[in-house]
Amino acid sequence: MRLKQKTIVAIALLTTLALLGLVFVQFYLLRNAVQLKEQAFRENVQDALNKIVDKLETGETVSRVFSLTLHASPPGQQGTLKVQALAVSDSTIATDSVQVTSDVLLLRPPVRLEGNRISYTLPARQQVNLRIFDALGREDTVLVNATQPAGTYTVVIDSSRYNTGEFFYKFTADSSSTVLRFKDGTAGGALPGKLAFEKREEMVWRVLNRLAPAHRDPRATRLTPATLDSIIAFQLKENGIALDYAYGVLTAPDSMSLATPAHHRKNLLASPFKRRLFPHDLFTPRSDLVLYFPGQRFYLLQQVSAPLAATVILMAIIVFCFVFTLRTVFRQKRFTTQVTDFINNMTHEFKTPIATIALASEALQKPEMAQQPGRLLRYGRIIHDENLRMRHQVDKILQMAILEEGDFELHLAPVAVNKIVAQAVENIALQVESRQGRIECRLEAEPDVIAADAVHLANIVHNLLENANKYSPAAPRLRVATHNQEGGILLEIADQGIGIRPEDQKMVFEKYYRVHTGNRHDVKGFGLGLSYVKLLVAAHGGRVSLESELHQGTTIRVFLPLQPGGRGREGAANRQ
Repeated sequence: MRLKQKTIVAIALLTTLALLGLVFVQFYLLRNAVQLKEQAFRENVQDALNKIVDKLETGETVSRVFSLTLHASPPGQQGTLKVQALAVSDSTIATDSVQVTSDVLLLRPPVRLEGNRISYTLPARQQVNLRIFDALGREDTVLVNATQPAGTYTVVIDSSRYNTGEFFYKFTADSSSTVLRFKDGTAGGALPGKLAFEKREEMVWRVLNRLAPAHRDPRATRLTPATLDSIIAFQLKENGIALDYAYGVLTAPDSMSLATPAHHRKNLLASPFKRRLFPHDLFTPRSDLVLYFPGQRFYLLQQVSAPLAATVILMAIIVFCFVFTLRTVFRQKRFTTQVTDFINNMTHEFKTPIATIALASEALQKPEMAQQPGRLLRYGRIIHDENLRMRHQVDKILQMAILEEGDFELHLAPVAVNKIVAQAVENIALQVESRQGRIECRLEAEPDVIAADAVHLANIVHNLLENANKYSPAAPRLRVATHNQEGGILLEIADQGIGIRPEDQKMVFEKYYRVHTGNRHDVKGFGLGLSYVKLLVAAHGGRVSLESELHQGTTIRVFLPLQPGGRGREGAANRQ
């Protein structure tokens, strides 16, 4: 069953639309994936900002509480207060009573820090927990967590690690609970547990009185860039955000008191990632912590890079296969048409000699032909000539099949190109002159000897000359020339014939292809001539090109190398 051209085009259009729809759907899904990743990233950054602000506020509160406890009572006296939780992390100071002494006389706590050693004494067997942390949540290390008998114990710590910044050592045992504060390696006070209840209200009011006027403190004293950068880096890492960042403090919609790095100031002003600093201050003017990520877009694309790459590769494969299949279908359709034309041409070419042979055979069977030896010889010659003509056509078809399969060998030998061309011109000159035409011959190649197969080279020239004469109108004008070129010889054969349309020029070297001339069959042939020429020229390692203009003529150029890179006698033998 032969598909109609319209059917093939309709199938191709439907398949193309389906493929475009698939591409659109994939693009839509990838776009949604990027948006989901962006939303998750925004939520993660906002969560990190909330934790950063919380740590800053908690750290400031803890520092103020310790500062108050050191001045809560007159020198040498002891007061009793109670405060709420001092920190909000796993390292939180538990809600407990607080005993406050002056900085002159403090009760000796059960735990002491001397250099890089922490010592504590147990009056009896107890469960002991000793940990070191900071109020900002960046550090939380358990040093001891075990049940120990009575005695004095010492724990060695890395003092260089805790010499800078504010840290708290929390000691908890069955009989006591104490928090030591150290800032930049210097003791800042202790908060022992199991304290009285009476002065809790007084302590709360002191905290409020100290925190309420905080807005009068310069921001630089409440928030240093080093501390802020340290907390931001720590919290972003905790949230799994491994990106370069810029940060700043926004004091007004278009004003910043801090921008690091400074060249990102405009980006920070426009950033959606912001959170109010010290949100529980009662009377302070608003200021916001702002983050900006220069590599955010690239980071989000990286998150979907694997599915994106897989989609692009798979879609490219599908498109390639589709285009290749479509191209193959149209090529097969065109080839089927060419084969049909070839069969029609072959039928037409064989029909005339077969009919001639049939008529001559019938004439020879007549009784009176025995008495007419002249007519007998004439009819016999006609049968012989027509038989040779059919044999020549069959040989040409078989030869093309052999050439296409590559099952042939070139008998290479030194050949004079000018001599081969001159002989071919002489053989066809009679046909051209019978049509009142002429051949201009300019054989200028010197030297003209190349390594080639003389028989195949003669066939190449003969085919080109035959085509030039065949497709020329009355009184053909042919021009034949040879020239030396680097590495070989160039053969040119030009005519002033009907020419070839541009859309046909790239097809004329294909097997069975013939330029359409309607239903007329005034030019004989199978469409094998130029295909045969191309195959043989390629076998010699050369190249063939065509230049033509409709109704103006055609020029065919054949370049033959001095030493062919095709199939020689030795190469063919080795291949077999």
